[in-house]
Amino acid sequence: MNDLSSGHGEPALNEAVIRGMDHVCDCFEAAWKGGGGPRPRVEAYLSDLMPDPYRSILLGKLLERELACRGWSGEAPLAEEYRARYPGQGALLRALFGAAPPIALSSSGYMPAIAADAETGADDGTLSYVVTRIDGSIGPLLSPEGHAKIRARLPSGRVLLGRYRLEEELGRGGMGQVHRARDRRMDRPVAIKFVIPPKPDPSGDPIQDALHQDQTEEARRGANLRHQAIALVFDHAMDEGLPFTVSESIGGPSLRELLQRWERLPLAEVRRIVGQLAQGLDFAHAQGVVHRDLKPENVRVKDQGQYVLLDFGLARDFRRRADLRAFRGTPAYASPEQSMALPLDGRSDQFSLALLTYELLTGRRPFSGPDIKALFDHLRDGEPPSPRKLVPDLPRTVMAALWRAMHKEPGLRFDSCAGFAAALGCPAPKWADAHQSIRT
Repeated sequence: MNDLSSGHGEPALNEAVIRGMDHVCDCFEAAWKGGGGPRPRVEAYLSDLMPDPYRSILLGKLLERELACRGWSGEAPLAEEYRARYPGQGALLRALFGAAPPIALSSSGYMPAIAADAETGADDGTLSYVVTRIDGSIGPLLSPEGHAKIRARLPSGRVLLGRYRLEEELGRGGMGQVHRARDRRMDRPVAIKFVIPPKPDPSGDPIQDALHQDQTEEARRGANLRHQAIALVFDHAMDEGLPFTVSESIGGPSLRELLQRWERLPLAEVRRIVGQLAQGLDFAHAQGVVHRDLKPENVRVKDQGQYVLLDFGLARDFRRRADLRAFRGTPAYASPEQSMALPLDGRSDQFSLALLTYELLTGRRPFSGPDIKALFDHLRDGEPPSPRKLVPDLPRTVMAALWRAMHKEPGLRFDSCAGFAAALGCPAPKWADAHQSIRT
């Protein structure tokens, strides 16, 4: 448990630290199950010398073990007991008892279908593909009832195009669903995203018509983005009128899962994450493609600590065409120009990357509102709370980089995501050399 530094005085999240924590938890569990004396106290296994967020991380791990041991003993612990024992640990206890329980990692690479935030509710701006309609209303294309109907069409075991055998639903959002599947021809696991085509609008709204037409083009652009930090797109096709995109399956947790479990991440790890994502985004921007939907759910850990961008399904080639008068993306992570349905370029993704960075460092989103309209108003005209109110020891250079990347005026942001990453103090990924960045 002595490897808590990156070499620059900052906590670093690495395998040695995790192994040390797991060893402490194993000792705690052995003491619990050994019997012959009083039950071990969680606090006895926490070191007062351990800096946050490591202390909070270890506390979460120990409480998970304690709950498991109590269940093994036939007990049914109540959340109220733990809230009284650990005041001020609301996020951690919600992860243990609330609507966002600890997530069992699988080979899916996608969030569970029931993922939700009990405090913010379904209208907190975290659903992607929200569209402004002719009447001025905004909302996801697909309702819960629509999801149920689509799900009934996609039972486990169904084979698409004689090749992709569906296994289970992994997640859902404002426009469709993601399923785990097996590519029988290549004998490999894949993730299949079903993009729900919008219903024909009797008013002949060109937005509705364009959404479906864009899907094939966007999948094709995603397939051409071959980079270490971007998940591969293998195929795009149609099955009985239902379009779908086939991507590689990423086995590690998403940034959302890491935040749910640990609340926030050490600065050294945030720098490593942002450094990798900035390289992938700039690569896409060099091809004329902007992601438009960067958020914790769309970043996953692959192998060897590689962070990978998922879901370029809302991507747009900003060199060839302007956006239609519709918001498409995720409100809580949108740029001001995106919220106004203006033409976008890579600086919009840079703003979203800064929002993501803020949340990773503080555990909170910088902009909020009781509904999407209020959220957009805050995004366009308001300022986020200073991260230093939440993380007092945050370096001033990090603050300055965040404020510039989150500037309302795109022209006053950094020239590139890599520029933001450099100002943030991010190390260059080992594969950042241009000759190594394109995957073959």
